[in-house]
Amino acid sequence: MAVLIGLIVSVCLLIAYCVYQRRRLAFAKHKHVKSRILKYLKMRALGRLLDDQGKPNTDVLEKLFASIDSDEDGKLSHSELKALVVGMRLYEINLNEDDAVNKVMKDFDTSGNEVVEHDEFIAGIGKWLEEAMGS
Repeated sequence: MAVLIGLIVSVCLLIAYCVYQRRRLAFAKHKHVKSRILKYLKMRALGRLLDDQGKPNTDVLEKLFASIDSDEDGKLSHSELKALVVGMRLYEINLNEDDAVNKVMKDFDTSGNEVVEHDEFIAGIGKWLEEAMGS
């Protein structure tokens, strides 16, 4: 009976450990996607992403938004974000482009309409920049 109980407890702990590791891996991928996107946007920016006070530089972020918004409708669709992610070559580090786009949509699309609007983009990049400065 003691061996059976020990086996059950061991299996439960193994399952809990696997779930924990999977979540930790997902968090690490998400953080890596954010850092790669910020680095890529910094390279494409026509100025500094942060102003002298350490706040997001809205003029530069607006230019970045316009460069990503290929159909110029004021919204970033799933396909426009995917074009951005494909240009970053995430496949070189074994990250799925669709997964990266879904992470960006989840972080930026606060209205839930499946597109990233101008204000959502500015706020999302600002939030990511603040998190990057904190870490």
